[in-house]
Amino acid sequence: MLAYAEVPIGGRPAACARCRPCPEEAPFIPAEEVASAIRRDVQARGGSVALVGGDAFEHPAWRDLVSGALVAGARRLRTDAGPALAVYAEEALCVGVRHVRVRLLAPPSRHDELLRAAGAGEATLAGVRAFLDAAERAGVSAVVTAILPVCRHNLHDLPATVTALAETGAASAEAVLDTASVPPGPAAPWLAAAADSGTVNRMWLRLAGVTEGALPGYEMHFEPPFATGEPA
Repeated sequence: MLAYAEVPIGGRPAACARCRPCPEEAPFIPAEEVASAIRRDVQARGGSVALVGGDAFEHPAWRDLVSGALVAGARRLRTDAGPALAVYAEEALCVGVRHVRVRLLAPPSRHDELLRAAGAGEATLAGVRAFLDAAERAGVSAVVTAILPVCRHNLHDLPATVTALAETGAASAEAVLDTASVPPGPAAPWLAAAADSGTVNRMWLRLAGVTEGALPGYEMHFEPPFATGEPA
């Protein structure tokens, strides 16, 4: 798995509203500050840069951030995305985005319930499909990966979440267990089922937050994917 120099853009990543009922305000960082950080960090990971935070395509200057990163020398650019990708998928590809990373809490209707945002789950998956479809039409190599935050409120949804994401054509995902919310022991059967769902549906699932020995037979899933389809 490639290591990225992560540049925060602000915004609020999708998270369980039951775990955090009163989240702090998270405005987007001004474009000038983000651009300065990109120029500073672009060579730190061999030219691999990630714009991390909320849905980058909701940032009012997302086009400038992407083009600025490429002009600054980013050889690989990963962009965090969400529902707005469904609106800008084709344009994102045109301006140089080749790797997007989404966050999904559960299958669409359950995602909306946990996030308290109607339509967000289906829009996120629609954005993934639209981005990959646009890349195929253009003959361009592009990839989608995902973060799947796991807490006690969505643990039982995880296998279905993996299946829903895999059906869009996403290359890989990382399930990140919140051990303060649910210990690895009780979570183990659901994590194993999710890993199996990924394997059956040809999408690699990495398990993060799981201690060694907590999931015998699934140690390979503690490692990054051997191949994500990352554009060269």
